[in-house]
Amino acid sequence: IDLRSLRPLDKRPIIKSVKKTKRLLVLDNGWTKYGISAEIISSVLETIKIKLLEPPLRLGLNDSPIPSSRSLAKYSYLDKIKILNSISKIMKKKINTKKFSRVKLNQTDIPDEKFTGPF
Repeated sequence: IDLRSLRPLDKRPIIKSVKKTKRLLVLDNGWTKYGISAEIISSVLETIKIKLLEPPLRLGLNDSPIPSSRSLAKYSYLDKIKILNSISKIMKKKINTKKFSRVKLNQTDIPDEKFTGPF
């Protein structure tokens, strides 16, 4: 579910999906702690009355300052392999990530290779 708005947060499609799949994986391009991913998980768990098959997972930035170089950015931002591994974990199914290695995704918030300073 791609949220278009956070305020007001329309929880209905999220809750409907969680009731159907009994799983919850939240991806956020912000920090995992104290952010929208925490709020979504909290809201869902407070609302639904069913047991999930797996604990909820959230992916996002590590609880550290935003990196200012490409070499640090690769450790902070989500990439397709991290996402696929999390899907594999929550679904308890093996995903061959090698076949996705050639897929080029648009990356956000990662400095362009030509950027050389001021850091």
